[in-house]
Amino acid sequence: MPARRQRMLLAAATSRPENLQRMRWLHESGLTTPLHSALFACLTGLARRGAPVDAITMLWEAQQRGLLHGEFGPADLLDAVSHAGGAPEHWGQRILRRALLRQAEDAAARIEDLTAGEATTVHQLATGSRRALAALSSVRARWHQAVGDTSSGARAAAPTTVQTRVPRQPATRSGPTVRHPARPAR
Repeated sequence: MPARRQRMLLAAATSRPENLQRMRWLHESGLTTPLHSALFACLTGLARRGAPVDAITMLWEAQQRGLLHGEFGPADLLDAVSHAGGAPEHWGQRILRRALLRQAEDAAARIEDLTAGEATTVHQLATGSRRALAALSSVRARWHQAVGDTSSGARAAAPTTVQTRVPRQPATRSGPTVRHPARPAR
C-alpha cells in the first residue's frame, strides 16, 4: 500500500511540478521504497534547478543517476510517472503521516531498548531518549508545516533564530575620564 501512494505522489508531482516548491516539508527519506525515494530526489532536483519536469525529463534524469536497470527500465519509469491522480500535496501528506508514525515507533523502540538494558545508566537513558525524541520532533515539525498547523506545539518544534542587537554608537564609559600623561617635548 505505501508503494502505491508513493507512485501516486511521483505521478502527481510530475504532472504538477509547480507544487514541489511548496512541498519542501517532504524529504526523500520519508519514502519507504528506495527506488521511489531516488525518483523523488530526481523530481525535486529538477524542480530546484528550474529544469522542465515531465516524464521524458524524468527518464533522462533517472538514467543519469543510474536508476534504470534490468528490473526497472524506461517503460516502467514512464508508467510510474504518467498516471496522475490527485494533488501532490495530498499524497505527500499521506506519506509524511506514515513517516511520522514510523518515526514514533522507532523512537519508542529505542527508548524501550534503553530501559530494558540493565547496564544502562540514568545519563545514558536520558541522552538516548533525547536523541530518539529529537528525530521524532524533526518529522513532527515537518508534519505541522505540511498541514499548516500554527499551534504553539508546531512553533516550539521549528528552529528559531537568535537576533542580536547591533549598537549604533560605541558605549560610553561611566566614571571619571581617563587622563594620559603628556609626552615630553623634544
